[in-house]
Amino acid sequence: MKPDDTERRSRDTRPQPAWRGAHPATPSKAAPFLRFARRAAVDLAVLYAAASGVGCAIVNAAMFHPPRPPYGTDLPGLVAMGPPEAPVAGVWSPAPGATRAVLFSHGNAEDLRYVRDRLSLFNRLGFAALAWDYPGYGRTPGKPSERAVYAAAKTAFRHLVEERGFAPSNIVVCGYSIGSGPACYLAEKHPDVGALLLVAPFKSAVRVVTRVRILPFDPFPNLARVPRTRCPVLVLHGTADTIIPSWHGEAVAAAAGGRGRFVPVPGATHVSVFHAAFADPGTAAILRAFLAPYAEAKPHAESAEPPLVGHPPTP
Repeated sequence: MKPDDTERRSRDTRPQPAWRGAHPATPSKAAPFLRFARRAAVDLAVLYAAASGVGCAIVNAAMFHPPRPPYGTDLPGLVAMGPPEAPVAGVWSPAPGATRAVLFSHGNAEDLRYVRDRLSLFNRLGFAALAWDYPGYGRTPGKPSERAVYAAAKTAFRHLVEERGFAPSNIVVCGYSIGSGPACYLAEKHPDVGALLLVAPFKSAVRVVTRVRILPFDPFPNLARVPRTRCPVLVLHGTADTIIPSWHGEAVAAAAGGRGRFVPVPGATHVSVFHAAFADPGTAAILRAFLAPYAEAKPHAESAEPPLVGHPPTP
């Protein structure tokens, strides 16, 4: 007898169309490549993480240059802020009758021994002033890093509010050079501060060198922080600054929108900009007008040309 159709189909070994039954599974020719790609992706991720760790250490070394040796305990106005286990050194410079204060963050290659003259400039405008040292600088223990600087900045801010009795709205946060980083941080975290004054700021620390972000971390991202502040922002930048070019300051001021103002200081370098801003009549008038709403005490008599302080350039 002839086999029926069912038996004939069971003996048929020819390839069957899809509708008559699925093909048996066969190894994909792409499988070896996919396995290689996955291994390569993992290896690249590990290498990138390692490189980022090394990069972070390199960036920290480039950002922070604490002067040596540290100053002594006889520094005028020296105060210890915060808990004994994590003290932050500061210099307090009061002004008679001042109801407003400036919290000043200095550059990366100086410490509290170099800031007295700048605090005096604010005193002459009727402000009390407080400067503070980063971890690893002067008499503030620890190692400098972005995170450690933020922690110390919060300690200094709390000191002004809790120990000195200044309301946040009566505090002008001021940062020079790398000090613009913690200044922007405080202004973002405390949106009720009176004003933010930035002198020779950068868009971010890395972008001083690279112009664009190339690493997974971006220390002191001023350009990203400023739009999240709420207070008025004034940016002063020397037109002859070759360490942090003035286009950094322009970008930071623009990021504040209508709250921001950029003021170029004619002929000023990175080192001379602070004093040049007070000495130049046009810039000084803008600065006084910006600070006037926050200074209720009568300003002291001011010399036409405040003395320059001899401290190293601060990138």
